Amino acid sequence: MDEITQQVRAVGARRKRLREELSAADSELRNIMPAARAVLTHEQIRSQTFSG
Repeated sequence: MDEITQQVRAVGARRKRLREELSAADSELRNIMPAARAVLTHEQIRSQTFSG
């Protein structure tokens, strides 16, 4: 196998790995967003309630 073919395969493997990592991070973010929104909403309410 020549050098170019090795490089192409290495890049393909890296791309696949990065795609899997991105997919996992995206899933994790989707799982925590409802809780993050609830906290943000709670913090906004709290800041309005106790600002005076």
